[in-house]
Amino acid sequence: MMSALSEEGKNCVTVTRLHWKNHSKYQEIDAEEISGSVQLFCHSAAKYSSGIILVIQVPLLLFTKQDGVHEPFENTVRSVLEKIQKVIADLATVITIKLIQLTYWGEFVPALNAALTATCASFPDSKVILFQSLEVRCDSRAVACLFDHFELEEDLVIGCVLPGHKYTKLDVGVFVPLDGCTSPWNTFAMWNLRLLSKIGFPLICEGIGTDTSTAGVEEVATITLFQTLFPLQSKAKLLELPEAAFKWNTEQWADEKRQKWHDEKMRRKIWRAERQLERFGLVTKGKVLHLPPCVEYRKK
Repeated sequence: MMSALSEEGKNCVTVTRLHWKNHSKYQEIDAEEISGSVQLFCHSAAKYSSGIILVIQVPLLLFTKQDGVHEPFENTVRSVLEKIQKVIADLATVITIKLIQLTYWGEFVPALNAALTATCASFPDSKVILFQSLEVRCDSRAVACLFDHFELEEDLVIGCVLPGHKYTKLDVGVFVPLDGCTSPWNTFAMWNLRLLSKIGFPLICEGIGTDTSTAGVEEVATITLFQTLFPLQSKAKLLELPEAAFKWNTEQWADEKRQKWHDEKMRRKIWRAERQLERFGLVTKGKVLHLPPCVEYRKK
């Protein structure tokens, strides 16, 4: 394992998002558990990133209530913020971490574009932005595998195969039609920062102009748009990493509503992407290159 920040890591900013969209305002959250997860995430990401962006949903009432009386949920969000700020301070000599407190979360796109904007402003020399869910655990070698298969001159995004993907596993790379289950997912995906920042994630992925049931799976419409506008620079890739490379721990959700929200989101990926593309009216459909599995890590 690479013990110091890799050369690739000097060009990479890692982003994670933390939201409470399906949490009852009358129910407390486990501030210790969440801040502990954030701390582990930051310690890990510091090995393969030059900076970290944390985007956290903050209830507007936390700032605007005149009487200062808050529901149990709001009080524990405040506690989470305080603990995360301590994590940031403790790691200040190791890595720069930017905390974005977002009062309007919407569905998906506001947080993504807030992170993208903050990355461009705070880390202007970075070349890639890595979106990684808090529930994903990986090491420097996993990120190195993505870098090894990523070309800044011609690639828009590369992601790793996750449970639920429809992955074409061959000894050679093959282009397949882009849809909600063949596309890289922002659960763990690396984007060309300079290219992505030209447009960002389009609002059509938020369900604007249709309804919020079509929101999400923002990768498909975004890739399709970029492949239409910048066809020679916008290749999308999907890569299977070794099993030891990472773990996507969705079993940690104690909140039943949170688990149901995740399950429904996964089930409707293809349908939502299709509705967005219909709304876009793009004639040419996108494609994604499914690469052969990465069978071994790069040597030290």
